[in-house]
Amino acid sequence: MGIDVKPDSSPNSINLASNGVLPVVLFTTNTFNAALVDISTVSFAGASVVQSVLEDIDGDGDLDLVLHFRVDEMDDLVADYISAMLLDLEDGELDDNHQSVEAILSGQTSDGGLFAGIDVLDACFAGQALKDLLATL
Repeated sequence: MGIDVKPDSSPNSINLASNGVLPVVLFTTNTFNAALVDISTVSFAGASVVQSVLEDIDGDGDLDLVLHFRVDEMDDLVADYISAMLLDLEDGELDDNHQSVEAILSGQTSDGGLFAGIDVLDACFAGQALKDLLATL
């Protein structure tokens, strides 16, 4: 499935210590109708949907599904970030607190069809949250 985290933003930067929400678009295509998604089944990086709206994001005349997820519920993304951070620390030095991680959006349509989409994020922790994380590694 075609998804886009933070539409019109590149890179898809996210501070994992944020208390905010993250928008993710699930695009309608010739073979997939995003309007048929069962919102209650959708998850992104371990987080559930907190808000959704149908809107034509890509300007093709079809309604795409814009979903919002709480950053502080993205446990899968945090785990992947920590794994990437540990790999970065193997040489004894942290090159950068930004890590490129993949995040998966998955769910079902109202007729039971399964779908999944992946996007890459530039994830980081900032400030005291980064210091606290590094102290646990």
